[in-house]
Amino acid sequence: MTATAGASPSGSAGVTITNPSVVNRAIFYNNSKYDGNDPSANTTGDAAAIAPDKQALLPGQTATNANFTNYAAGINGVIIDIAALPASTLTASDFIFKAGITADPGGWSAAPVPASITVFAGAGVNGSDRVEIIWTDNTIRNQWLQITVNANLNTGLTSADVFFFGNLNGETGNTTPSAAAAVVDATDISAVRAQNMRVQGIASWLDFDRSGVSNIIDLANAKGNNGQSLLMITAPPPPPAAMAVSRAKNHPRRGALSNPSLAAGVDDRNQRQSLRLASSEPHV
Repeated sequence: MTATAGASPSGSAGVTITNPSVVNRAIFYNNSKYDGNDPSANTTGDAAAIAPDKQALLPGQTATNANFTNYAAGINGVIIDIAALPASTLTASDFIFKAGITADPGGWSAAPVPASITVFAGAGVNGSDRVEIIWTDNTIRNQWLQITVNANLNTGLTSADVFFFGNLNGETGNTTPSAAAAVVDATDISAVRAQNMRVQGIASWLDFDRSGVSNIIDLANAKGNNGQSLLMITAPPPPPAAMAVSRAKNHPRRGALSNPSLAAGVDDRNQRQSLRLASSEPHV
């Protein structure tokens, strides 16, 4: 929790309290042309390698082309901006990483442990703290990655933040919104072949290794992944019960009963007690 000088709701001088919260989630092409082919965490270089056309898949949403990359190195860089982050460092124990290809994330396995987790104070959007998570190239490829930012003292979150990014190397972005899966096929191979030796931007679907140009290396990637697919999953919503428990634990009301059945029981017992007291009073 961070206290900053400001105006109170009434307009008088006071203190504004900011609760820690995730304010941005992004995926970036680590170790690519756009970060100077630097595999280490570098807030300036990695910011330039953020995929501008990608966004995290959030609970309750169904995946589209905007939620997965086609980077040849797979998912190797994720950015999480947390406002008012209490800790100056975070570790793998502050997260849960799972990866899989099936429709139900509940059955996915633990993802590879990140190579590094680095906090850059004040480097995130609107002065938030930027958390950069880096994996070794090619360890999370052609699958989905689920990231859970745990609610604990280090993150300051009152409830876990869950999101997803996917990867399918060789896909050229021709998946329709109604498709059940993205599939690398002859159409993708032809699209890359047609763009051979042409300059591409960071958001191009035809530059798999993010070298800035589509060439025979990209064509080899498309051919090598022919037949690979990625399900367009629907991310499960957060459990309502868990959310309620979290709110009750973090925002208790003194003297209040959060369980309706218990409250009803107390009212019933109080009513019976009142009747007994009334019947025991002497009649006049």
